[in-house]
Amino acid sequence: IASDLHYLSKELTDFGNAFMEMADKRDGQMVSYTWEITDAFLDQVIRRRPQVLILAGDLTLNGARLSHETLAQQLIRVETAGIPVVVIPGNHDVNNSQAASFKANESVPAESVNPEQFAGIYEDFGYGEARSRDPASLSYVYELTDGTWLLMLDSCQYENGAQVGGVIRSDTYQWIDKVLETAWDEERKVIAVAHHNLLDESRIYEDDCTIEHSEELEQILEEWGVTLFLSGHLHVQHYKTSDEYNIDEIVTSAMSVFPCQYGVLQFFGPDHYFYYTERTDVSIWAQKKNNPDRNLHDFEGYAEEFLWNTFYKKAVE
Repeated sequence: IASDLHYLSKELTDFGNAFMEMADKRDGQMVSYTWEITDAFLDQVIRRRPQVLILAGDLTLNGARLSHETLAQQLIRVETAGIPVVVIPGNHDVNNSQAASFKANESVPAESVNPEQFAGIYEDFGYGEARSRDPASLSYVYELTDGTWLLMLDSCQYENGAQVGGVIRSDTYQWIDKVLETAWDEERKVIAVAHHNLLDESRIYEDDCTIEHSEELEQILEEWGVTLFLSGHLHVQHYKTSDEYNIDEIVTSAMSVFPCQYGVLQFFGPDHYFYYTERTDVSIWAQKKNNPDRNLHDFEGYAEEFLWNTFYKKAVE
């Protein structure tokens, strides 16, 4: 599982002043190397050969349609290698008014995507293969080859433009209840996945990171025996157990932020799983590609210094 790739199509930038200024103001996201990070990550996925690759939202930097289309083209090679890919949107991905290209000294508005277009672009990565689709959102159920169900929950708000915080729609709760009842009847194991957090993982960003009124979602999940929830959005690695319900949440940190890691999950059923992280080795990828960029030769060192410089600038501000 990986989250927060914040991918940008190269066709949307000329690497001029507007792009560099934007990249310098991100919250630790290495926008200038999003292509190298993503390519190196997908290479590692293909070598590892997991049963499925889960991408938990914020697939793109600013929701530009061209970025979605370019990323989808990248994901084809993972599926060609026999590894299914499933995605859900993050708060950056749908109806984003900040969608833009960066030319010379200007940020120029670019075409974003609506929910229907998002599902169309990623039809081969979950939406066209779903066992069940929620009519009220971009949520769906994906069945793995071993019979495990991935409950892919769309926690984003985009009806009136993309918002940062997350919510589960009331109609979606009804759909979830029906899906989990069916899973219970068919004795299926279920893993829940969303972009936003189920629990208050952060003491600073609770309002924008935790799903609104998530206690209701916790209760429904426990009633039907779903004990593992996977998310992203927070940009840092985190783990927490619910204070009231038998549910664990694992937050996978942002792929676009040092240390550029993803999660590896070995799931055997409720309360029986292993999870650990692996770092994307961009330097080895650069050596194989004979990339001359010196920052890529020791990318881990560069990325860590980049993050600390970001922290320093934020502190000064």
